[in-house]
Amino acid sequence: MQIHKKRPSSVAGFLILALLALTLEGCKQSTAESPAGKTGNNGSAAVPASEALTEKQILASRHPLAQAWKLAREVKTHIEKDVQDYTATLISRERFPEKKGEYVDRKVSLKIRQQPFSAYFRALEPEKDKGGEAIYVEGKNDGNALVHTTGITGWALGTLSLDPKGKILMRDQHYPMTDVGLHNLTKRLMEQAAKDMRFGDCEVTYSEDAEIDGRPCTCVTVVHPKRRKEFIFHKAKIFIDKEWNVPVCYEAYDWPPAPEEEPVLLERFEYRDLKINPGLTDFDFDTKNPEYNYSK
Repeated sequence: MQIHKKRPSSVAGFLILALLALTLEGCKQSTAESPAGKTGNNGSAAVPASEALTEKQILASRHPLAQAWKLAREVKTHIEKDVQDYTATLISRERFPEKKGEYVDRKVSLKIRQQPFSAYFRALEPEKDKGGEAIYVEGKNDGNALVHTTGITGWALGTLSLDPKGKILMRDQHYPMTDVGLHNLTKRLMEQAAKDMRFGDCEVTYSEDAEIDGRPCTCVTVVHPKRRKEFIFHKAKIFIDKEWNVPVCYEAYDWPPAPEEEPVLLERFEYRDLKINPGLTDFDFDTKNPEYNYSK
């Protein structure tokens, strides 16, 4: 019999909670207002910093980010319409300034279902976390995730019911597991673009010959040449798979420590071995699944 407990677990060390989400809400944003009537490089008046441009404003804008936002909207619509579920290997690297710039690297096998939003994680790397698992299903288990470790720790603690946004599962994480996935990543990219479009300090380029894991991609690169407290990155690169029309990699960089130095990587999330619409069922997000180690 499984025992559900709410107590600390080393399982937090393996969770890649992102992306994606990737991806952009992990940094604090300023609520200060821009000078009234100030005009950006695109010739349009900026709006208060506490606001984001509306869809109508974006569609009418000549800001460099407007076209990127429209592309992201097309991707988001495609995911909502044509992507019901998927499996992948998620590889991440996240930098933590409070740890003297130390990076945390992880590799996780995952399953995602869109409706109801469901996520299954199995740790592959680092070795100390290998085999740990977590399951989250929207509307189930009082909003908690069911997690367990392997070895003696897993045997002693059993299955734990933990808040996905609590201190335990958010340890060494930029994002909660409820924010993981292709759809959440795309949505947050759009939200951040709508906020960054308040300012004209932006350069956007497109590359049609990019590759991720040997697959042809379109790479959208966004650069903020001038540092502002409202901007959460200096440079970001989003790789969109040309066949699948989904974002398969996201990178964000901080401003260089000195003018002659390279930008510093803040975070990188990459989806590999992506399989779209494999037909996942409720059993793929059930601790009773014999393929998992919850009862072993």
